[in-house]
Amino acid sequence: MHRFTLTRAANLLNNSKPGYAKFTDPKEFKKAVMLSVNKNNIEEASTLIRENLNVVRELNFHQRQDILDTFLKNKQHRHAVQWVLISSQDKSKIDFDTRSLCNLIESSKTFEVANEIHLKIINKLVHPNLKQNTMSTFSKLNHINEAMELFDELSPNNLINSYNCGIVIRQCTDSDHIKKIFHYMKTSNFKIDSFVFNKVLRAYLNEPNEAIALFQFQMATSADSVDAYVLNTMLSFCNQEKCLVDQICEIAISKKCLDLKLCTSAIKMLAAGDRYKAAIDMFFSMIDSKMVPDSTVYNVALNACANARDVDAGHQIIEHMKSSRMALNIELYTSLIKYYASTTRMDEAIDSFDRMIRSGIQPNHITFNVLLVACTNAQDVERGNMIFRRIIESKIELNAKLFSSLIKMYGELNKVQKAIELWHVMLRRNVTPDLVTLNIILNVCANSENFQGDEILDYISKHKVEADTSLINSIIKYYGATNRLSNAFKLFHRHTERGWMPNALTYMLLIKACSQSASIKYGEMVMHHMRQSNVQINNMLASVIITMYGRCNMIDDAVAYFEQFKTDPSCDVHVWGAIMQCFAVSGNSEGTKSYFDRMIHHGIKPNAGSIVILLNVFSHNCNVQGALEIYNSLPSYNIKPDVMIHCCMIDVLGRSGEMDRALALLSSLDPNNIDYLNVLMGACRIHNNIEIAQHCFHQLEKLKALNASNYATLATILASNKKWEERNELMNKMNHNKIKRIPGISTTTINNQLFEFRVGDQLHPASDQIKTELNRLRHVIKTKYGYNPDLSCATRKFDTQEQIENHLWEHSEKLALAANLVLSKPNDRIRITNNLRMCKDCHQAVKNISMEVDRTIEIRDANRWHVFYNGKCSCKDVY
Repeated sequence: MHRFTLTRAANLLNNSKPGYAKFTDPKEFKKAVMLSVNKNNIEEASTLIRENLNVVRELNFHQRQDILDTFLKNKQHRHAVQWVLISSQDKSKIDFDTRSLCNLIESSKTFEVANEIHLKIINKLVHPNLKQNTMSTFSKLNHINEAMELFDELSPNNLINSYNCGIVIRQCTDSDHIKKIFHYMKTSNFKIDSFVFNKVLRAYLNEPNEAIALFQFQMATSADSVDAYVLNTMLSFCNQEKCLVDQICEIAISKKCLDLKLCTSAIKMLAAGDRYKAAIDMFFSMIDSKMVPDSTVYNVALNACANARDVDAGHQIIEHMKSSRMALNIELYTSLIKYYASTTRMDEAIDSFDRMIRSGIQPNHITFNVLLVACTNAQDVERGNMIFRRIIESKIELNAKLFSSLIKMYGELNKVQKAIELWHVMLRRNVTPDLVTLNIILNVCANSENFQGDEILDYISKHKVEADTSLINSIIKYYGATNRLSNAFKLFHRHTERGWMPNALTYMLLIKACSQSASIKYGEMVMHHMRQSNVQINNMLASVIITMYGRCNMIDDAVAYFEQFKTDPSCDVHVWGAIMQCFAVSGNSEGTKSYFDRMIHHGIKPNAGSIVILLNVFSHNCNVQGALEIYNSLPSYNIKPDVMIHCCMIDVLGRSGEMDRALALLSSLDPNNIDYLNVLMGACRIHNNIEIAQHCFHQLEKLKALNASNYATLATILASNKKWEERNELMNKMNHNKIKRIPGISTTTINNQLFEFRVGDQLHPASDQIKTELNRLRHVIKTKYGYNPDLSCATRKFDTQEQIENHLWEHSEKLALAANLVLSKPNDRIRITNNLRMCKDCHQAVKNISMEVDRTIEIRDANRWHVFYNGKCSCKDVY
């Protein structure tokens, strides 16, 4: 394109060709020029103009305007510009109709042409419409800076209309320019259409709060400017303001402005924000609007149904998917499997998995992970093993995530040894465990009180793993579960000194560890740290604090803390359960039942956990009638008996001596339930019932669920019945099967220092004094109180009675007690905690010792508190 200047116009005049008519009458001249233009003979028209410049100067406004309009009408933009320049060169001002000049500037094809018109023609005029149209033209030609210069010139005097503002915003990509023009439009009360408003919102992508405020203002003042495009843009701000998704969905449905992109984005966001029901509702709104979902939408919707466990919605989505003949891909098959598994339809989940294989689609890591999680949640060992075999058969590369799922599954299915084996396989295959794997394997060891977690800690130390808060918490949990409170606090202090900030779960786990060790000193240290850190006490933290006081046998302190917290809005059934447990662990069934009744009176419905606490205390007091009354009242609380409640009922019958009735209940419920068998076997120990104990043992053996506790229980029962040969065979079998005993650990605080004792422990600095005191006590209670060792309590094979007796007097509880008697002051409280159940021999020995030393001795075993004084125990020998 040429630039049309006055100089070029003059050159055109000088290059006139002879032979064209000369005119003297302006009217005739105008007619001749217009006729040539209309006949598309532009060259002739140009020559006429050049040959008749004198007549051009005499043309009036209307005649000049008519010629310009003719050029514009025939789309002769270049010649129209020339005409304006030529006809105005001797005029003091440019005198044309504003509308035509606007048309002239708007039809410019390049910025150079538009700018020339602006500089040579429009700049000489004062009409605002011309300048704002020039501004729009500049923006259309992607010269926003020049357009903004005109905007800055015109806007102070409000000389720009809504239409031209909108044009500039449409073309503009600079956020600051868009915001400036939008502010002008807002203050001018201009109507803003949806396209412009959408562009404005996008200018605020880095200022979500401003965008949300604008959206709310627009909804209140001009809701009709909000359409699907605007709503789609607003969804991009929903990560900052999740509640906005609901409003956007409501607006979209009410205004009937749903589109595929909006629905897809909304469903994804709702599902990602755990708003599963809302995501499902949006899916069906999409279907009602006759939109066709793609595989991604089906995938998200099915996952939402799985997470919400919405059977009906999932069924409808599957049927709709079938009717639409959607081709299933790996993601959809995986979502189907997850949906069926989450709604306890494992047969259909496995069937979907098989159909996927038959269709030629190979499962990936995600598919297998979904199946493993499903087996874990369903507590389905058989199918878990089957999926494990399928993983091996598929020859898929086992990564850290898949190993984590396998370890977690076997850990939660009480196959701890299998979980540990998988950990070893993982290391042999050089698969580097991530933080998630380390968390899972440590939790497996913690939940089973399995000391094999020590090798995990060795791995963490050797490989200098940078522990995050989750891993630190898992290590603390493991130390607490294995009764190593001092290790937990060393870890805690080491990390806090480096600036690490513990979270609420950290404090909860530390307090639980203090509960395990009955260490009120360390517990109060944690509470002091919490106060300094301004930790907000919620219902769960309050529960563990109350539980700690109870486990430290400080019932009055537990009650005081509970009474202080019960007015808190977060005080719920868990807090009430904690105070009930305080009384239950001391065997106080009256106190437990009293708080249960108070909870009901306060309008708080019991849950299965509070029922278990109450049934447990009835069980330990052999109160069959009380347990049956509570069990029969469950329908009134809308509680369906679960495994734990049934365990309590088996336990109360077994402890009360109704072994046949307990076995009948077990058989009617599930003869292969591992928890039921373990509970009944524990009851057999109280009554030395060999027949039922062996039945339970063999059932557990068939289920491959035997643990060290089962061997120890049966060995004790056999020894109590003088079945020494059978007992020794059992011990040999245990050693052959490499079943590791859980070591007994007793902890006690003496002179504000925490000590840990294990069987035969000689590591204490005062070990010689402790041994001397034990020998003295052993002699005294034998000769003075008639103590006779209970040889059945030995869980190892020995050749002589003397060896058995010596072993019994190396039990950790006796060592901890002797240490207290040697090192503590006469008025100091003797409080010992043990991770295992107290054996009969220790129980009898401590009763005798309490008479000799005339001091109260408090020992908490795995089940309850035993408070010994003057030859008696608070458990009344029922434990």
